[in-house]
Amino acid sequence: MTRPEGDVSQSPFEALPSVEKLSHKLDAEWGGKLPRSVRNEIIRRYLGECRTGFQRGEAIPSEAAIGEEVAARFQSLRQRQFRKCINATGVVLHTNLGRAPLGKAALEKAASELAGYSLLEMEADSPVRGSRTASVEPLLCHLLNAEAAAVVNNNAAAVFLALFALAKGKAAIVSRGELVQIGGGFRVPDILEASGARLVEVGTTNITRLADYEKALSENTGAVVLKVHQSNFSIEGHTESVTVRELATLAKKNRTPLLVDWGSGALDTNVGDEPSMKQLLRDGASVLCFSGDKLLGGPQAGVLVGEKALLMLIKKSPLYRALRLSKFELFLLEEALLQFLEGAPSETTRLLTLTGEALAARATKFLARMKAAGLAGELRSGQSEVGGGTSPQLNLPTTLVEWRPRNPDREAVAKRLFLRTPAVVFRREKNGLSLDLRTVFEEEEEPLLKALLEGNA
Repeated sequence: MTRPEGDVSQSPFEALPSVEKLSHKLDAEWGGKLPRSVRNEIIRRYLGECRTGFQRGEAIPSEAAIGEEVAARFQSLRQRQFRKCINATGVVLHTNLGRAPLGKAALEKAASELAGYSLLEMEADSPVRGSRTASVEPLLCHLLNAEAAAVVNNNAAAVFLALFALAKGKAAIVSRGELVQIGGGFRVPDILEASGARLVEVGTTNITRLADYEKALSENTGAVVLKVHQSNFSIEGHTESVTVRELATLAKKNRTPLLVDWGSGALDTNVGDEPSMKQLLRDGASVLCFSGDKLLGGPQAGVLVGEKALLMLIKKSPLYRALRLSKFELFLLEEALLQFLEGAPSETTRLLTLTGEALAARATKFLARMKAAGLAGELRSGQSEVGGGTSPQLNLPTTLVEWRPRNPDREAVAKRLFLRTPAVVFRREKNGLSLDLRTVFEEEEEPLLKALLEGNA
């Protein structure tokens, strides 16, 4: 429609700068490095939001405000998520910080071996196609005295795959006290439903007896039994539960598999109240699932070990290929297993076994350096955490360095140091920001002190 002659009114949309104008300004003034097509798409989307907002009664932003918003979105798109972080929380397997620290040696070896082509799916002694897991599976079987093994991309996938392959269309019997939810929304009932298994709850939240499983098995022909680690919580007081050994005897009597989800991943040594994976297999788990990036100290991975016939069924599932590990995780998992085979402690093991005396000595020296630099603080006793839903009650004595920055707004200080590189993550407490040096590598002490000085300014 054409405007009547003499009508000089302007549509509000005409006040919007053109895509071309904004694109040119972004490139000239803000150092744009994205391809032109990507840059223009950011601009088009925001201008479209401006038009939609106007139709809802919102004002059209000024050209300057539009330019600032487009620039902010442009910078946000370029911002890398991965940044080096100094973990001063004392949580060894910190899920939000990548869980198990892998160590420089393994990563340097991975960079050397994986930068070009590598023998991923080739026979070791002949240039013909082979299995990509030909190394890690025998290692797992040897280290755990298992009949067979398989690996997938995380423990949730391992549990789901086992249920899908062995319990689809069948009942899966689980104690009510083990219907857990862990971080990220992993809920056992949801995994069971998605796998096609039918959940049968037995017992109560705090008390489940062997007779409860016996009754459920008698009422559900072909059912499987599922034992789940309670992960990041514990129930105390008037409680009863059934051990893996007791369940294994019952499952064998009823000729049904016992699936055990025990994410912690300590191979042959009990850690706190966590039984080792070797012990759980000895106790009779038919299929045992655990994580590669917890107490094993490797990359994110899900490991399944157990009876050969059941592992063969799992590997025949169409989902097995969809959930497989990439060459990078496979290499790092192999490194972790070889390191264990050679008796060398992983970074995770080393951090967990640091003594209270050694940490107290480090904390005393670090506090002296802080005070010499003009920073206020004091020492107090505390507890480190294993993290990752592992051994929530394990006692790990430490000495905390309690830092009192000049700025009383502790949240603002913590955010400022989080946004720098390397980021610093603390324990935020009433009296200040506490540092636990258990999870701070010695070479990180100097960068940490520099960060504290910046935060104190």
